[in-house]
Amino acid sequence: MGTNSAPLLADLFLHMSKAVEFSTTFRYIDDLFSVNNDNFGNSIPEIYPSELELKDTTLSSTEVCYLDTKIVHAWRQQRTFSHQRV
Repeated sequence: MGTNSAPLLADLFLHMSKAVEFSTTFRYIDDLFSVNNDNFGNSIPEIYPSELELKDTTLSSTEVCYLDTKIVHAWRQQRTFSHQRV
């Protein structure tokens, strides 16, 4: 973070080192959104330094806040995601 190329370098690192594991992980600047990735928590020490404080915005097993948007997973009922501004 802090340089013009930091987002591109982070994308490249994620793609090269964790391409399959992170195929449903998306990022915007320094925010990550990971869908159905049970191993994401185990990968955090490999990606981020221990000094960095991370904030988990998961509200429940079907709801999460990401970029001021509440995302609700209704896959079983409607097979869709819905969202609303928070």
